[in-house]
Amino acid sequence: MSIELNQLKPMYLEQYFSTIINEPGAHPGFADTIKLQLGITKPISNVRIAVIRLDLIPPAVRDKFADSLDLLLFSITNICNEFLKAQQQGFALRHWSHEQEILLLFWGDGDQAAELIQAMNRAFLQTLKTRFHFGLSNAAAFPSAGASAYQQARLALMGRNLLLNDTYLHLFSSASGSNKNTPLLFSEHEERIRFAVLSGSKEQIRRALRPWFDLLEQERFLSLEQLVVWRQQFELAKSIWESKNERSRNGNSRAAADGEHASLPVDASGFFDFAQWQLAVLAEAFEIAARFAEQDKERSVIEEIAAYIEQHPHEDITLQDISEKFFLSREYISRKFKQETNGNLSDFIAEVRIKRAKELLANGQLKISQVAELVGFQDEKYFSRVFKKRTNCSPNDYRKHHFDGDV
Repeated sequence: MSIELNQLKPMYLEQYFSTIINEPGAHPGFADTIKLQLGITKPISNVRIAVIRLDLIPPAVRDKFADSLDLLLFSITNICNEFLKAQQQGFALRHWSHEQEILLLFWGDGDQAAELIQAMNRAFLQTLKTRFHFGLSNAAAFPSAGASAYQQARLALMGRNLLLNDTYLHLFSSASGSNKNTPLLFSEHEERIRFAVLSGSKEQIRRALRPWFDLLEQERFLSLEQLVVWRQQFELAKSIWESKNERSRNGNSRAAADGEHASLPVDASGFFDFAQWQLAVLAEAFEIAARFAEQDKERSVIEEIAAYIEQHPHEDITLQDISEKFFLSREYISRKFKQETNGNLSDFIAEVRIKRAKELLANGQLKISQVAELVGFQDEKYFSRVFKKRTNCSPNDYRKHHFDGDV
C-alpha cells in the first residue's frame, strides 16, 4: 500500500495544481498537506508560472521519443524538479488539460526564474541534446490568481514571434506588446487555393499560396498562436472541400486535426524553420490535390466553373476572368467545357444571365435598364438584342406576355 501511495503522489499533485489553474476558486487555500509533500516550510503568497510546449521539438528528439511521449514528458519534468525542489524554488508538473504542456511554478516573486530556466536548458542540452522554449508570467497571488498567471505564460509562449531566433525565454511583458496580429486567416485565401488544389497542378498551387507566404515575409511576424488558428481553419476548409465534392461518401474524409498538437518544422536548435514550413504547406496541398484526383477521377473543375458562373449572373464574366480565377489556360477551359457540356462557354454564360433576367422581369417595379444592369449589361439596347436573340422576343414583350396578366 505504501508503494502504491508513493506512486500515486505525483499524479495527485499534478491533478491538484492543474485544477487550481483550470478552475479558479476551486481551492481557496494552499493545502498544508501539499506543502508537506513538497517540503515547503515558508508561506506561499505569490507564484510565477512558466509553460513548456512540445510543438517545437528538433527532429532528432522527436524521432527518439516518437513512440513514447510520456517518457519525454517525464524526463523534462524530472530535470526541472531537480532544480526547483532541491532549492524549494518551485514545482514542475504535467498539465492535465493539455497533454503536450509542462508547467513550472516558481514560489514567491520568482526572481530567480530566468536564471533557473537557463540552467534547465543547459541540462536539457546535455541530456536530451536540445533546448526548450519557455513562456514566463509575471508574479501573481496564489492560488487565487494561478489561472491568470498561466494565461500570461501561455500568451508569452504562443504569441512570440517565431521568425526571431534570439532567445528561449519569452516574458509576458514583452510578448503582450509585440504581437502584431499579422493577417493569417486562411479564409481570406481559401477560394484561390481551393481552385488551385482542384486543378491538380503543382505550379498553380504554388502560385495560389505565394501571396500568403509573401505577406508573412513582408510583415516579419508569425506566432505559434496564429499557426494554430490557421491549422484549424485549414482543416475545416478541407472538410468543406470534400463535402462539396461529395468525397465524404467514400469514407475518405479525415477529421480535423487538433491544431494545438500539430508538429512544426524546427532546426537542430529548436527554432522554427520558416522555409521548411512553407515546403510542408506546399507538400500537404500537393497531397490533397493528388488524393482528390484519385478519389474522383471523373470529377471536373468544369462543374466548379459552371457553379461559379451561376452564382454570379450579375457580373460580366469573361473567359480571361475564369482563366485567372481557376488557374487554367483559356484554351483548356474552352476545350474541356465543350467536351463535358456539349456547348460553348460563352453560350452558357449568356444563358445564365438571360435566365436571371427572366426572373427579374417578373418584378414590374424594375425598369428594363435596371434589369440589364443587374445581369451584367451596361447597355440596355445591347441587352435587348441579346435577350431577343435568345428568347425570340424583347424584354418588354416577355414581361407583357408572361407577367402583365398576373398584376
